[in-house]
Amino acid sequence: MSERGHLGETLAGRYLVRRGWNILARNWSGAGGELDIVALRAGVVAFVEVKTRAEASALDDPIRYGQRRRMINAARLFVARRPDLAGASARFDVIAIDMSRRWPRVDHIAGAFEMDTSVDTPHAPNNTRSGYATDRNDRR
Repeated sequence: MSERGHLGETLAGRYLVRRGWNILARNWSGAGGELDIVALRAGVVAFVEVKTRAEASALDDPIRYGQRRRMINAARLFVARRPDLAGASARFDVIAIDMSRRWPRVDHIAGAFEMDTSVDTPHAPNNTRSGYATDRNDRR
């Protein structure tokens, strides 16, 4: 991982902790996929993809189907290995870190994509965007 990528994941982890999330894992690999951050708060497990870019326009790159599929497979395996998470809801978030500014900007996209319908635990999309300074839409 690049130095910028490592810094982005560190900033994303701090961002989540400040908002009450407990970090369960970082850079967890399994089932052919990697999960940048796995976090838990109020019965919700968030599988977080962190995108760190030097140019703000590069943050618009979507998470492609193949990467989503690998993340979903890894998330299923993660939950299967953690019986304590059996009753938790799952969602997939993206945290985009814009490094083009003097101070990095964190943009949290909660519920960025969903698992397909064959998953045992359905996902309720949130689809809210929250900037670094406020996280009101994501609070429970």
